[in-house]
Amino acid sequence: MPEIQPADPASRRKLVVWLSLFLLVTLLSQSVIQGFTHWLAEDPERVRDYFGRIVGAIALVFSPLFVFGYYAWQMGVAVIRAKRFPPPGMKVIKDTVVIKGRKAVSRGRALQVCGVILWGTAIALPIAVWWILGNILSETP
Repeated sequence: MPEIQPADPASRRKLVVWLSLFLLVTLLSQSVIQGFTHWLAEDPERVRDYFGRIVGAIALVFSPLFVFGYYAWQMGVAVIRAKRFPPPGMKVIKDTVVIKGRKAVSRGRALQVCGVILWGTAIALPIAVWWILGNILSETP
């Protein structure tokens, strides 16, 4: 019979609280983004004037991906070192079958790849917006 790591009810409650806060912030940010879009649409020349700030704001929006990428990378490192998923001492929100050996190392490497992808996304998307918006602004009179 496989080893089962039991769920931690306190971690489950924390997850619900954090997800609720995240959804609330997301809903509030939607109204801020909509107001910002309308403000820019009133005078298209503002895009030229505030080009750096717009790209900076987009970079700020994607900056949490660095934190999530770091967390995924570190979890991958812990899994690879322990050759066990979930790593020892990690709290889980539901009863989880423990994976050991080669499969755990593969999962740890996959977590590291996810971390790198998140970092790449956090870097590439603001650069892409900067490049696209810059090209659009340079072609318009």
